[in-house]
Amino acid sequence: MDAHYTISFSGYSMNPFLKPGDRLVVKQVPPEIYRVGDIVVLPNPGNIYMVHRLIKLLPGYRGLTKGDSLLVSDPAPVTLSSLAGRVEMVVRDRHLIPITSGPRSFLKCCYAALSRMGLTSGAIRLRIKKVYSGYLQAPIPKNGLQKFMPAKQVLISILRGHFSELPPNVHWRQLNEVIYREGLAGIVYQYLKRQKVPAAELAEIKNFYRTIAAQNIIHLEALNRLEEDLRVEKIEVMTLKGASLLKSVYPSIGLRPMEDLDLMVRPENLDCFTKLLQRRGYQQNPKLSNSFKKGHVIIDLHTHALNTNRIRSRTTLFPEGMNPIWQSCLPWGTDHRWIRRPNDFDTILLLSQHYLKHYYSRLIWLEDIQRLIGTCDQKFLSDLVDRAHQLKQTKPLAYTLYFLQKIYNTPFPAHSTAKALTDDILAMERFLLNPKEEEHPSEILAVIMALFCIRGLKNRIWFGWENLFPRSEVIQNEFGGIMGSSRAIFYPLRIFQAFILAFRIISAAVKNSIQRVNDKIF
Repeated sequence: MDAHYTISFSGYSMNPFLKPGDRLVVKQVPPEIYRVGDIVVLPNPGNIYMVHRLIKLLPGYRGLTKGDSLLVSDPAPVTLSSLAGRVEMVVRDRHLIPITSGPRSFLKCCYAALSRMGLTSGAIRLRIKKVYSGYLQAPIPKNGLQKFMPAKQVLISILRGHFSELPPNVHWRQLNEVIYREGLAGIVYQYLKRQKVPAAELAEIKNFYRTIAAQNIIHLEALNRLEEDLRVEKIEVMTLKGASLLKSVYPSIGLRPMEDLDLMVRPENLDCFTKLLQRRGYQQNPKLSNSFKKGHVIIDLHTHALNTNRIRSRTTLFPEGMNPIWQSCLPWGTDHRWIRRPNDFDTILLLSQHYLKHYYSRLIWLEDIQRLIGTCDQKFLSDLVDRAHQLKQTKPLAYTLYFLQKIYNTPFPAHSTAKALTDDILAMERFLLNPKEEEHPSEILAVIMALFCIRGLKNRIWFGWENLFPRSEVIQNEFGGIMGSSRAIFYPLRIFQAFILAFRIISAAVKNSIQRVNDKIF
């Protein structure tokens, strides 16, 4: 693993840290050697090198990568063992510049934090250019044609079932990227294999589907093996998110991707279940105590669906706690007693909170909810709203129903309780619920939306402060230890990020006003 090789860098995605014409010295290293801030060479077919920065480490020796001057991170995490190497030195103008040692080793960590927040100089220049170029462009004619139909539009039309066959102007590379990023590769493959799609175009999506199926089989076999141990210990475990849906909602094993198994136990059973996993051969992640790994299986362990052990103020988002969820849970399968899942009402409410937490960034969570709601009658919707009132989850549910109407065109009768919830959404909330598709979802916007869901000024202040300025251990986990135990760098960056977000919101509001005026004039 000590082999070195050199490549030529010719792109602009790492500007200004790397420049076109730089020669990069790359070293192949084991997965455990990679650190946040490393510049890595991504695996890419056709011997075409893609060089991005590792901005976050994930459980299971995976990582999130991004180009410094890009606005969004790469669509999917990478497995560190699959990387083609780490950039050790840069040869520029006959000078050899080391970047994994010396002062630049610290700078790369700072750049990772800035890159993740979209605050590198290259990203800021691109964002300003996008904002102001939008003001200067003439309005696009309403009947204007584009060379390619936008990939997101194709994907949403597939989900709605509007295409009897795919239009000829599909940009397949963009569509593949979008469906993978949204977690819908398996679902789209099931649709496309019934269409007259060229085999070459279908091959990559088919590989996605097979990979999802293989990973799900591994995870579900691991979950089945836990049932007997749980019976002996008399511990109930509840599946969350994707794991709770595979037995009841998705008919095929390859439809719903699961990067890990999300399991929840009661707080009093946490230590006992942790020891059970360790006896089973699972290794606890030293940086993330709730993450366990054995081979290709990763278990993300919770005592609360919203991870209140990390951000304590999230209890205000679910004030009734998890006890009502436990009291109403169901067996995960017909042959299971100790592995449970939330009932359908509670699954929708928990997914709505998860969808909000990630600022509505992936369509797979909305697809989960649509499959639970889409075929149900009005009594189910009325009972769902009643359950939301009981658990004080009406706001998150209203936002979810709003997106179902907007993306899936899900109809709600005029005088139904579901329609009443969406009608009560404020104008400011609707504005914030419509981010630009091409922009990276903002965690701060998710915090702002969550504030509308919390009751009481004191609770809102507590939640806002703890999410904007979290505890040191949370900073270390989220940012890979970039800031160490000091917040001296993190706080100014966080405040700057909030100012940038405010600028974006105001700019978007002004641009929308200008567009409305243009629509009236033309």
